Amino acid sequence: MIQGIRQDVVFAARSLLRHRGVTAVAVLSLAIGIAANGTIFSLVQALEFPRLIYPDAGRIVFLESRNHTRGLTGMLVSAPDAGDVADASRTLEHASLTADQTSVLREGVSGRRVSGRRVTPAFFELFGIPARLGRVLAPGDGPDRILLSDTAWRTYFAADPSVTGRGFHLDEGMVTIAGVMPPDFDEDAEFWVALTESPASRGRDDRQFTLFARLAPGASVRDASTELSEISGRLARDHPGTNANWEMFPVPLRRMHGRDSRQAFLLLQAAVGFVLLIACANIANILLARGPVRRHEMAVRVSLGAGRGRLLRGLLVESLLLSLAGGALGLMWSMWGIRLARHMVGFPSAIEPHLNVSVVGFTAILSMLCGIICGILPALRASRIAPEAVLRADGRGLTGGGRGWLRAALVATQIACALVLALCGALMVQTLVNRQRVNLGYDPRGAVRADIVLDASRYRDPVRITAAVDALFEHVGQASGVTAAGASTWALPTGAGGQRQLTLPGEENRALATSIRRGVEAVTPGYFAALGVPMKLGRPFTGGDRQGAAPVAIVNQELARQLWPDGDPIGETLRLGAASESAPIVTVVGVVGTIRRSAMHDVPPAHVYLPFAQHPNATLSVVVRSETGAAAAVRGLEAAVNATDPALMVEEVRTVEADVARFVAPVRTMTSLLGALGVAGLLLAALGVFGSMSYAVSQRQQEMAVRSALGATRGQIFRVVFGAASRILVAGLAMGTAAGAVATRALESFLFGVAATDSLTLAAVALLMTVIALAACYVPARAAATADPLPLLRQ
Repeated sequence: MIQGIRQDVVFAARSLLRHRGVTAVAVLSLAIGIAANGTIFSLVQALEFPRLIYPDAGRIVFLESRNHTRGLTGMLVSAPDAGDVADASRTLEHASLTADQTSVLREGVSGRRVSGRRVTPAFFELFGIPARLGRVLAPGDGPDRILLSDTAWRTYFAADPSVTGRGFHLDEGMVTIAGVMPPDFDEDAEFWVALTESPASRGRDDRQFTLFARLAPGASVRDASTELSEISGRLARDHPGTNANWEMFPVPLRRMHGRDSRQAFLLLQAAVGFVLLIACANIANILLARGPVRRHEMAVRVSLGAGRGRLLRGLLVESLLLSLAGGALGLMWSMWGIRLARHMVGFPSAIEPHLNVSVVGFTAILSMLCGIICGILPALRASRIAPEAVLRADGRGLTGGGRGWLRAALVATQIACALVLALCGALMVQTLVNRQRVNLGYDPRGAVRADIVLDASRYRDPVRITAAVDALFEHVGQASGVTAAGASTWALPTGAGGQRQLTLPGEENRALATSIRRGVEAVTPGYFAALGVPMKLGRPFTGGDRQGAAPVAIVNQELARQLWPDGDPIGETLRLGAASESAPIVTVVGVVGTIRRSAMHDVPPAHVYLPFAQHPNATLSVVVRSETGAAAAVRGLEAAVNATDPALMVEEVRTVEADVARFVAPVRTMTSLLGALGVAGLLLAALGVFGSMSYAVSQRQQEMAVRSALGATRGQIFRVVFGAASRILVAGLAMGTAAGAVATRALESFLFGVAATDSLTLAAVALLMTVIALAACYVPARAAATADPLPLLRQ
């Protein structure tokens, strides 16, 4: 048996080497498909099975909340609700409440804005990772103790091993370093401080906390979900004003990373599967085409006593050698593809893709499956030959005969798959164009943005903050070429503003839609002019809107439409909080155009703007516009900062256009990948059509010669060849249209400004596929039409 297999391998290798051209085409086709699948598989695997360093990480969950009546999902939880869960749950233990925190870290004269978490002491017990230096936060620690991440330790403290016990300024106070955590621990945070406030001190509608917990022994995620649903129902009955229709649910920790990318990668995995299917159809067609050529060889082997099983095994070995060669080459290309993906995307270490054992195993299995799938039908057909069949004529033609229909079906399948890929790519191209053309509500051209942080130790009270900001913009206004300047407490395009409950005084019982959380930010008087946002009604903020003056606000058109659809909002009032709170009430003095925070938002957000002087903040995002371009704006801002206070911390100076482009980048990447796969599919399909038609014409040479001898013109012979191709093309387009209708539905959530069922796009792609397929038929058709019939008739 082993000796026989060895002989089959040697014989198959020699056979493939004798036909190097065909072998090369087959190997390269498979390598393209397998490399694409291996690369995307590594990304999907990294997302689905992140490398988490925590003990028994599969039992750690975090809580989210949703409200189906308001269309809200993936929301955080409130501190009182989290406290009730921690007290009542029997399926969760070691619950730890956390909240994100952005602060200014100062070491010496330098400073930087850093992102961290406020956590309860159970946080470190829950994750079970000790500090690499010093210790973790203990129950008795107050907010003056801080734990650093490995990145912060290396970046801000030069990896000093004696850093524990050192003090430095964080925001307005001094903190002491308790320890340093190891690499890869909670990569989203640069520091951790104690969360000391009581959950009862926060409102139940203040959903900005995350609750982490570990599943109790014997409990599953489903058990926890059932219990949380019961707890949520009880809270909704006890607190209908804040908890009605809200439900909490557990999410496994491994789902925290790359959640926005998971659907895109799964879609790409399906797309590269189509590319591989096209490649497999190509290989199967090549092997089918070689079957008649090898009939004499098969007949001789049968006459010498070879059984059908031996023939079948030999042919499958040949197919497997082809696929394994393609798999080996594809694996090498996958390695390059994974490196390129890491370079382009910059994954967190927990979900960074690698060429690991799983990817190698997946590639090997996929290669063998491709070999079996590609070779099984051609091998079965070739092994059925009887010696006397060699002396009988085969059925000729691409669409006639036993083998012809199968080759036609394979080509039609290639056309269908290529159509699906090209259709998805075309829809994404339109989405990218629409995203780039979308009216953002502001003009990014000629504007620059910079984040500026005032030293909290020097700018403690609101009066000093306001004075410093006023001085800054006075100097900016004097800079050459600067036409407008302003600032906000949130940055475009990333910042969506602080989320705050809004209610209408006197209408607290109005529909829930008027009391959901809206974006709120404080801006200086020149902010809208600097961004090029038009005033629609009322007035902009002025220097008189300061502390002690009447509290005022400006709303955007979207919020005005939602709250006052039939009236003039000027002079109306808003409460900046829930009806149950003693929240400030502001008077609307203006309406501005609605700003899309970025081109990625399909629905323009409702928003409230407050005067910066009435709501000062030590952290602000400055926008400067210049009539002479971004470079002049940067120079004007730098000069103003130096004139106001050289110690001001300026971060991330860049053009607003660059910010906008950065947030269209995910769509551009998706478009590029689907476009590349679409082009690959079209090329492979064209290769399949060309090969099949060339073979069909070669098999019908004598028929064409007879037609020519009987007076058929070149045009008539062209019509014969193109007629056969057209029948296959129509079948492929029909299958592709049906498959495309399903495939584009999965793409629907990524589309913008174009429907998944856009008939114009489908028609354009089908026309392109038709042109490519008919162009691939031209060379064999021309060869048939111009061939000299006499030599063929003498055969």
